[in-house]
Amino acid sequence: MARFLTALTLIVCLASASALNAQEMTKPLGKWERKVGKTRVTLSIEDTRLHINCSGDKSVTLHADYSMTRDGLIYGVVTSIECDEDEEADITRTLFDAPFCFRFRIDEAALIIHDMKAHDADSKDDMWNGRYKIVQPAAPQAAVIAPPHVVMPSYTIQSVSTPVMPPPSPIAPSFTSSKDGDAKPMKPSKEAEPMFNFWMGFIH
Repeated sequence: MARFLTALTLIVCLASASALNAQEMTKPLGKWERKVGKTRVTLSIEDTRLHINCSGDKSVTLHADYSMTRDGLIYGVVTSIECDEDEEADITRTLFDAPFCFRFRIDEAALIIHDMKAHDADSKDDMWNGRYKIVQPAAPQAAVIAPPHVVMPSYTIQSVSTPVMPPPSPIAPSFTSSKDGDAKPMKPSKEAEPMFNFWMGFIH
């Protein structure tokens, strides 16, 4: 029973480590190349596009769409081909729209491809499988920095009420009637002036 529990624990640990490695795998973006005899094979790997160039006695370039699983399996399909005119018909008919897949790992800054499967290629084909050295790493993506948030000061404007003064009361002038029937302002008599001055002095 103890041996069974020990073996079970070891299996769980290995499975956890494998899952962790699968989560940490990223796409091998950049430009890689290797030389096979007189042929130089160059891989240009972008986020969703793969470009394969074979140059030597003849030159052929394959363009493909691809994706990657969590455990590092790259799979895709050839979308276009560039080659010499004398071989264009045969290669286009053979490789165009052909699926492919392979596995990879990064070891000491080198891309190692294995288990390549495609049309006219098997998992042991030395043309594609092997060690590729880095030529140009992928350009780092610039971080997008959000502009600082500017807080505008707020102001409170208080309204000042202006007191409204009542209009002065108009003083109606006194009128007296004349013999001709026209209304004329009444003037104080000479007898009333001393009395008026007396009261005005008393008030002041």
